[in-house]
Amino acid sequence: MRTFISLAATAALASAGVTIIEETNNECWFGEGAEYLGECFDLFYWYCDEYNILPDSKCVIRTFSDSLTKAESKYLDAAYWNYAAVTSWMEAINAIDAAVEDEESSFDSFKADVSFAEQTATRFQDDLETTEEEPTASYTVVVNERPADWVDPFEEGCYELNTRPISMDMDAPPKLNFVGGFCGFKIQFTNTHEYAKMPVRVLRDGASTLAASAAVLLASAALF
Repeated sequence: MRTFISLAATAALASAGVTIIEETNNECWFGEGAEYLGECFDLFYWYCDEYNILPDSKCVIRTFSDSLTKAESKYLDAAYWNYAAVTSWMEAINAIDAAVEDEESSFDSFKADVSFAEQTATRFQDDLETTEEEPTASYTVVVNERPADWVDPFEEGCYELNTRPISMDMDAPPKLNFVGGFCGFKIQFTNTHEYAKMPVRVLRDGASTLAASAAVLLASAALF
């Protein structure tokens, strides 16, 4: 019965034009479903990473600052999730609820809570800043091995702001704006071509890369 209901719901979403995205745990950075080609150049962003998404494959890329993706292929689909720090955002939400329910609540106190959350998030982001390695020659595949003790950097102290992935229009991809209290973004790329690799560029303002950020995120979670 449950299977029938699930199939019916899936069919209804498809008929309504809703894109159903199958999530993956593959990390592009670690060569799981993609080749990392190294750094690239962009006029408007400080950092640029280039990948080849392998044929009929999908993987995710995580960023920890303002970000933008660039790709020119009808075979490449993309979607993203926003992640926020649990305490900083929940404190702000609770403060709003208290102000609504209790007329004696001070809005100045709420602003102070939000200010504290933003300052903490700024300090948190500063901790993420690391020195980039020397640029790698174009089109040379860089092998980043997944450490045995590696964990999802958004697993502790962060939560998804959007319960469903947000599809990206690759003809006019949105800029992902990093604001106070955010942990970062998870972007998933899907190559629907059966034989060809699809190139994509990920632009970002922050220097932090996935390998360096995972440990820092977990250590910083205790601050919130």
